[in-house]
Amino acid sequence: MKSKLLSVVVIGGVGIVALSGCAKDNKAEFFKYNQELTKSTYQKYDMDLKKVEVKADGQYQMYAPMINGYLNDFKISGDMSTDGKNKAVTTNVKLLGQNFPLEFLTKGDIPYLKLDTIGPILNFYLNMASQSTGKAPQTVDTSNLKDKYVDLLAIAEENNKQAADIKTVKSEESQKAVEKTLKSMDKANFKKDGSAITLTLSGKEFAKLVQTYLDELPKSSQESVKSATKDENIEAEIAKVIKSTTITLDNKKKTSNTKINFTGDKANGIGLSGYVTYDVSYENKKVKVSLPKDENIIKSSNELSSLFSKLMPTGITQ
Repeated sequence: MKSKLLSVVVIGGVGIVALSGCAKDNKAEFFKYNQELTKSTYQKYDMDLKKVEVKADGQYQMYAPMINGYLNDFKISGDMSTDGKNKAVTTNVKLLGQNFPLEFLTKGDIPYLKLDTIGPILNFYLNMASQSTGKAPQTVDTSNLKDKYVDLLAIAEENNKQAADIKTVKSEESQKAVEKTLKSMDKANFKKDGSAITLTLSGKEFAKLVQTYLDELPKSSQESVKSATKDENIEAEIAKVIKSTTITLDNKKKTSNTKINFTGDKANGIGLSGYVTYDVSYENKKVKVSLPKDENIIKSSNELSSLFSKLMPTGITQ
């Protein structure tokens, strides 16, 4: 349930801080700074979860030390470039002492995953499979995947009706929801120090803003979120998880720093304590993003499975 709630938090939180104003108060200036960030052509980001700790009781208690071991070494970093129409995103996931790089190209709301970058993930899978069978570790030659991309939305829609429902949240609909959400934010939550402005929200305030944002979305989108999270009272559940959130924007340093503190309270035997940080630096420079050729885009599960079956060594189950 916690992971599902965090997904909702991310969806709502990103939307809430995605608009600017034009006035002489800290609130309006904060969103002016944020507009500079969102319109920048290049961003570098880091998300660190090493200070997050899972607390558990009962049947989940035995898994907590293992999960915390993973979190202690878990980090996501990368960068994003855009030419105003298309985006190129590189992501590196650090887990268990290993790095797993991923590259995406995005046209509008459609993400394409570059396949020849997933070699480390496939080799990690093969190594785990080899350990379970007692066979020597094997590796995958990804040279045949060069210039190949996967249309992630096409695959998701083919296999999951909920993905198709969520896709109906259009940019303009989200923008309207953000505008109405911002009106509910209190100017007292914004403090300025030099060139930096910080937005501070309690867990309840953050949860209320996320709920306000979701309430302003089309009815079909609201239902798909509830169906995906299985939580009827999303606002109350988020407030159980999040203790406080701070977002600091500095238009002189060209940085954005977000910190989410968790309550540590348990719900259904599981809780989170500590905090997660998400830091961004940005600039404007000339960028050109080239999209893959249509013949190099895989749009069906059958085509994807066929491609991977040719890569995987004999005897390894996909």
